[in-house]
Amino acid sequence: MAAASPVVPPARPIDLQAHRGGMELSVESSLLSFGTALDLGVSTLELDVQITADGHAMVSHDRKVNGDVCTDTPCWTWASTA
Repeated sequence: MAAASPVVPPARPIDLQAHRGGMELSVESSLLSFGTALDLGVSTLELDVQITADGHAMVSHDRKVNGDVCTDTPCWTWASTA
């Protein structure tokens, strides 16, 4: 029986990303989804920023917001993970 090949670590760290905070883990692009992703150890959060007609920045994947599908989520803080 052949010996198992040794596991060789990558030459550089892996960039673990969370698309919109982690699709299907919680409501996308919410504070909760980004916090959950950080709790899971991701190193990069991917998000989309749109500019509203009155000049404010808003985190949203969609260019138009449909109020029928908007969902409130609980806030996430570092303290909530302690």
